Amino acid sequence: MYTTLISAQELQQIQQQNQPVLLLDVRFDLNDATFGQQVYELGHIPGAFYLHLERELSGQVSGHNGRHPLPERKHLAHWLRNHGLQERVQVVAYDQGSTMFAARAWALVRWLGHEQVAVLNGGLPAWLREGGTLSNVAPQKPVTTDWQPQESLLHIKTASDIEHNIQMAEAVVIDARSEERYAGEPHPLDKVSGHIPGAANVFFQRNLDGQHLFISQEQLKALWQPWANNKPLIHQCGSGVSACVNLLAQKHAGLGDGALYVGSWSEWTSNGQRPVSVTV
Repeated sequence: MYTTLISAQELQQIQQQNQPVLLLDVRFDLNDATFGQQVYELGHIPGAFYLHLERELSGQVSGHNGRHPLPERKHLAHWLRNHGLQERVQVVAYDQGSTMFAARAWALVRWLGHEQVAVLNGGLPAWLREGGTLSNVAPQKPVTTDWQPQESLLHIKTASDIEHNIQMAEAVVIDARSEERYAGEPHPLDKVSGHIPGAANVFFQRNLDGQHLFISQEQLKALWQPWANNKPLIHQCGSGVSACVNLLAQKHAGLGDGALYVGSWSEWTSNGQRPVSVTV
């Protein structure tokens, strides 16, 4: 059972052994919502279904709940059931290599209580480097299963939880955005510049090497242990997507389960009343 990462070689092996696996292609571009579907149709890992960040992995945006709020639990469960998810089926998510969209899928499948889910380490580029082939034929949907979501394996935090934590400092909030955005430099995705007061900054790309593969477990542990040593971690970013990479890295490092503030910076700054810190 793979519960954090799976290599391209390992995925090829379980396919060759005809082990049941639900492959999720979650490639996406934050600047072009049509990108993922287009590249999926041009070529994807054989057997993969396309899962859209803003259609299946996010809910309705109200203007006050962030850019990528949680979807309706029953709707995501229905999609997975209709694509063959069963209790013992391995789920594998991949994207174009950034890992953040695959990590979001990983987190939300865990949110539905399914532990047997992993991210393809290095994404589609790693698959191709290992000699993996692509298909432009959409797989036939399997018979709908009777799978039902279970108790969540993902700890969710709200804006109220973050406000409470500013006062009580019971957890460490980790901002996954770039150092520049965290510091307060203007960015097109941020209506307000800065960060949540008291939050630390660990840019999500620090978990990855030059080929978008996760650094070793020992290196991840060295990166994350100083933060996870004394208090629980709450991960956030701009909209609850790239923070999932840090969430995944913490777990893969063997440092337990962090929590996810899904609304993140885009929700935090949506009402103009919550405090903001800058370091520029």
